Amino acid sequence: MVGLPFKLVVLFMELTWQNSCSLADVLTVLFDVLYDEDVISEQTFFKWETSDDPAESEGKGVALLSVHSFFTWLRDADPESDE
Repeated sequence: MVGLPFKLVVLFMELTWQNSCSLADVLTVLFDVLYDEDVISEQTFFKWETSDDPAESEGKGVALLSVHSFFTWLRDADPESDE
């Protein structure tokens, strides 16, 4: 599942190049929804953020800058209960 954020970054980079959308806006909304709907866990996002896998490096720097506010919020958010 760690590779999923990377695959989404590549997909949305391709879409933003074609449609002149803001990568930051698209990725932030996408990451928010995937987290809120429990599709991708907090731990998986953090693993992706800190991964140095060369196979996941394409566009990662730009993506990380684009979703900086998401990761700041995720770090500062209160831990969710498992109930």
